[in-house]
Amino acid sequence: TTLVDGPGTTVIAQLSEVLGAADDDPDLARLRDRFSGDAAQSIAEDVLAAFTRALELQAGISINQAALNAVHARVSGTGGGLVPPPQR
Repeated sequence: TTLVDGPGTTVIAQLSEVLGAADDDPDLARLRDRFSGDAAQSIAEDVLAAFTRALELQAGISINQAALNAVHARVSGTGGGLVPPPQR
């Protein structure tokens, strides 16, 4: 039982039953796929960050992440494409 007290209102709620989702529900399958993909992406980012930090500490270097992101954006096409060399 939960009591939520707000300005001019009080609500009392009690959870009486928890129903599981149907395993054959297509929406559930999409949600599982999405959460699985999101979790995998998050883990990959964490591993890359840990590797980068270890490399920086071990080699005594520093990586300019903003510059690296800018280069990646240009190469991947999200930053306007590659800049052609100047004409002479």
